[in-house]
Parts: sequence; C-alpha cells; structure tokens
Amino acid sequence: MGRFFTVVAVAAAIWVISKLFFTPEESDGRDDGPHSRGLTFTGTRNERGHYEGWDDDFEYFPPRRPPRVQILPPSPRRTTRPTAVDAPLSSDALRQLAREAATRMSEAFDQSQIKHRMGFHTQAQQLSLEGKEHRKTMERLNQTASEMIFREKNKNRKPNEFDLHGLYVKEAELKVREIISAEERGDCSSIRFIVGQGLHSTNGDAKLKPKMISYIQELGRPVSTDPRNAGVLVVSLA
Repeated sequence: MGRFFTVVAVAAAIWVISKLFFTPEESDGRDDGPHSRGLTFTGTRNERGHYEGWDDDFEYFPPRRPPRVQILPPSPRRTTRPTAVDAPLSSDALRQLAREAATRMSEAFDQSQIKHRMGFHTQAQQLSLEGKEHRKTMERLNQTASEMIFREKNKNRKPNEFDLHGLYVKEAELKVREIISAEERGDCSSIRFIVGQGLHSTNGDAKLKPKMISYIQELGRPVSTDPRNAGVLVVSLA
C-alpha cells in the first residue's frame, strides 16, 4: 500500500511540474517582434543594423517587395481637327514677326560693330552671322506676307488692273516689273496700277505713288495718272 501512494505522489508531482514549465502560452494576437515572419517593422535601425527597442538576438526580415506594375505602351494619338492655333498666320501677323526680326537684326549688327571696335573679333563675327540670319528671316516673312496681300487684293480684279496697296516700295517695284514683263508679251494695250493718293497711308502707301511713277519711267514706259481717279496709274504698252 505504501508503494502505491509513493507512485501516485510521484505521478502528481510530474503532472504539476509539466503544467508549470511546459504548458505553451496562448497568443493574444499581437505581433511578437520583428522576427515574426511575414510582418515588417518600420522602427529606427542603430549603427549595428538592428532596430532600436528590440533584442539584438531577434532576426529581422525585410519587408516584402511590392508587386511589379506592368507599364503599358501609350495609346496612339487620336486624330483631331485642326484648331485656331494650327491655322496659317495672317499677313498682319507675318508683318509683325518680320518687324521683330528686323529689330533683332539691327541689334546684332550694332553689337557686332561694338565688339569689333573693342577688339573682340570672334564675338563680332558671331554677332554678324546672327544678324544675317535675322535678315533672312525678315525677308522670308515679308515675302510671304506680300504674296498673301497681293493675292487677296487682286482676286476679283480686272485682268489688266492690279492693286498695290499694302506692299512696301521694293515689293511693289518687283510686282510692277513682273506684271509689265508678262503683259507686254500679250495683247494688252495698257495696265492700271492702284497705288492710292496717300491720304490714309499705311505700310508706305504715302510713298508708293511717286516711287512707282519714277520706277515705271526708269523702265522706259510712259505712265500717267487716271484723270478720273488720282490714285490709279496708267501704263501704256502700245
């Protein structure tokens, strides 16, 4: 009987010890530290590479990489109707751009002369080249503008009548020479050039009438003023 009680006492002692030291703790659902796999910790790392506030024996698992985002190529541009920005420039706008180019041309040539007098010949040459480029731009813009102006003003005119309003003197001279050269090969007996009287002059129209009279005479053609309209010059081709 005594041996039985001894065995029971030993078994009870073993059960108590196992309960005290070997029973696992129930998790309360909270994170146990940065070593918990699958979780990340965003604390501050110290000079040893460990996170502050945790045991150095804990292992740190870096955060998972974000999923790769697939970048699709851009879709082709949709064709749209042209807007006002895409519309051709007007003759007035072209004239304005030409005047701005003329200003830049003059400034470049003036600076080129100053640099040349100061002995900076390389800079002077570069400024001179810039001035020449601005001059080409000015001439190109003015030529385009003059063609637009002449075409617009003469689209409903008689075959032997040409309006030179809106053209600069040099532009008008070129047109007069072209027209006389073309018409004298035909059966036209006279040409009428509308130059205005200079009462409401713009773009050099005040100079146009006397300049055209002088230029036509240089071409060896008789010219007179229309008695019914002082703003019209009549050139005889007979």
